[in-house]
Amino acid sequence: MPYEINTGSNVSSNTLFHFTSSIDNLLNILENEFSPRFCPENKIGHILNPNNPYVAPEYAYPMVCFCDLPLSLIKNNISFYGNYGIGLRKEWGIRNGISPVHYVHYNSNTIHGIEDIFFNLMSDTQTGDPENGLIFNTDVSNDIKLLLRYLKPYTGSTKKNDTIYNDRNFYNEREWRFVPIDDNYAPIVEINYNEFVSLSEENKKLEHIKISFTPSDIKYIIVQRDIEVLQMVTEIRRIKAKYSEDEKMKLITRITTVEAIEEDI
Repeated sequence: MPYEINTGSNVSSNTLFHFTSSIDNLLNILENEFSPRFCPENKIGHILNPNNPYVAPEYAYPMVCFCDLPLSLIKNNISFYGNYGIGLRKEWGIRNGISPVHYVHYNSNTIHGIEDIFFNLMSDTQTGDPENGLIFNTDVSNDIKLLLRYLKPYTGSTKKNDTIYNDRNFYNEREWRFVPIDDNYAPIVEINYNEFVSLSEENKKLEHIKISFTPSDIKYIIVQRDIEVLQMVTEIRRIKAKYSEDEKMKLITRITTVEAIEEDI
């Protein structure tokens, strides 16, 4: 059953966009498909303590992120996350288990319920993770961990390239994400990824996890400037093994630019 609909002027789209910071990253996706990467996020502490969002440790979670926005509304995401992107059919995303995140704020019943579950699970008689000071009922802890990976504050602070951005409205991003459910890829607590673990090394352990797609799944390939289109065409033609010549031509027809998008919005 197809999930695509005529959205008209709605803020939802039939396309899931993923943005990145360089043309090399975009080419890597086209050639090697999507693999999760550890992304630092502040969860419970950020949501429950909106006036002091850094009271709880930050964690890096493995994920691949997308936004569910029409072309007319993606300008802010492009400027923040990168001027290179790929847009795939939403039906492809649903088929691959990519799901919307749950946006919550400190006064929502959702977060109060999760808070109650979270703290009721802690007990001196249960097994868990003493190193991080959290002891969970192991029968349900994995379910809670998975739920937390799809949780995001409605608004809050975030860090990008060592710069902290305050009062960012995450809800405007309409994020969808893919999260591996294998518990071997547990989140990395802040102190570890800052001092002991290289996130790039940890990301290499995730490279075997793939979210596959075909040229028919792709609706847009976005580069920043018009002068980069020819470079993108040349690079797509150089990709070996993965695509036939006809499929490469199909990919080439999907190329557009940030400059062209901005002219039309």
